[in-house]
Amino acid sequence: MTPNNVISNGMGASRIDVNRDVVGTRAQPTNLKKARKNKKGKSKNKVNFGPNGPVKLVFNSFGQPIAPAKSVEKFSRFIGSIARELSMFPINVSDFRKFKGTDRVKTAWEDIKVKIDWSDPEIFVKMKRIRKTVRKLNGRWRKYKHDLYVQYYLNNIGLPERFVCSDGDVNQQQWRALVLQWDKFGEKKTETFNKNRGSIKDEVGKLEQMKILNGRELTVEVLN
Repeated sequence: MTPNNVISNGMGASRIDVNRDVVGTRAQPTNLKKARKNKKGKSKNKVNFGPNGPVKLVFNSFGQPIAPAKSVEKFSRFIGSIARELSMFPINVSDFRKFKGTDRVKTAWEDIKVKIDWSDPEIFVKMKRIRKTVRKLNGRWRKYKHDLYVQYYLNNIGLPERFVCSDGDVNQQQWRALVLQWDKFGEKKTETFNKNRGSIKDEVGKLEQMKILNGRELTVEVLN
């Protein structure tokens, strides 16, 4: 079971919280756009959506892309790749809501916005609804962390190997910090389980005593 309250938990977080969480990692950029580019000028993991300019997409009344099918599929993967950009959304931050109030979500929207062809007035008037697409980043980011948890942590719990992620795209400093979060969650879960188990044993013991007492009372009544 993925520790979802570690992957996403907590309200009212600020820009300071995010900066504190990513301090000391290579993925805490001063200039997000600059830091997210490699030597060739392209982000390492970003899907190459719209390389020749803005892409024409059809959106429904809810702001969801519905056509053309191939473009929608690639657009979806493009959004997912943004959510996996560790310089934008570090995995060792405990809650995606901590990114609110920072320029990270805003920058992500700008990256998405420039890829869409807004020349159609019907598309332009839907911009606010289309912008809600950014909210999907939360789910994509959490799923990415869940996949990492299952693939690289779950089978190594308690072993030194858990501190090294063999995925070459993962920032190892962020990974170690994330592992410590999951370790802490596991300890709390075990502590809670043991506490609940002890309470259950106490209740079972009380029930057994009551059964014994009831049996004695019944025996006395029969003898009388």
